[in-house]
Amino acid sequence: ATVYRAGNSAFNENLAEFVGAQGELDWLARRHGADGEAIRRTLAVRADERIFLEFVATVAERLTAVYARDLTREAKLAEKRRVLDEATLEFERQFKSRFRTGGGYAEFDPRRLNNAFIAAYQTYHSDTDVLTRVYEALDRDLRQFVVFFGRIPGSADPLAFARGWLALPAEERTRALESMASQKVLRQPRRPDRG
Repeated sequence: ATVYRAGNSAFNENLAEFVGAQGELDWLARRHGADGEAIRRTLAVRADERIFLEFVATVAERLTAVYARDLTREAKLAEKRRVLDEATLEFERQFKSRFRTGGGYAEFDPRRLNNAFIAAYQTYHSDTDVLTRVYEALDRDLRQFVVFFGRIPGSADPLAFARGWLALPAEERTRALESMASQKVLRQPRRPDRG
C-alpha cells in the first residue's frame, strides 16, 4: 500500500524513510537471522545516525532561537555564524568520538552545515520516535503500520492522530483499530509536476 499526504512532505518523507529502514532490518533478519552480523552492522550505523540527528537538532534549535530574536539582519547573520562555529567545535569535541562505525558520520565536516542542509535532514528524519512507537504498538508488523497510516482520515494530521492513538489505553487502541479497519486506505493523488 502507498500512503501519501498532499501538502505534507515532511510526513511523507519521514514515513518513507522509516518504512525503508525498517523494511531493510526485517529483510536482514529473515535472510541472515535477527542476531546476525548484518543486523549488528546496520544497527550500529543507525545508532550513529541517531547521534548525528541529535547534533543536527541541537544546531537547528540554536539557530531557530537566533532567528526568533529581534535583531537586525546583520546581527542575525553574525549570530548564525557564531552558532555554526560553536557547532563545529562541539562536533569535534563531543560528538565525533561517540560514533561507533568508521567513516560516515565521523568523517562529516561540520563546516558544511547551513540552513538548507539542516532543513533537508530534518525533513527526512524528524518524528521517528512517534513512528517507532506506532510500529512497536502494532507488534512490529510493517504492513499493518502502513495500513494504519493509510486509514487515518484525510483531514487529520497523521502524526497528531498517531500521538492521540498512542495515548489511548490498550483496549481503546484496539477498538480504534477495528473502527479504522472498515475504512479504505487513503491514497491521495500526487500533484502533477509544475515545470
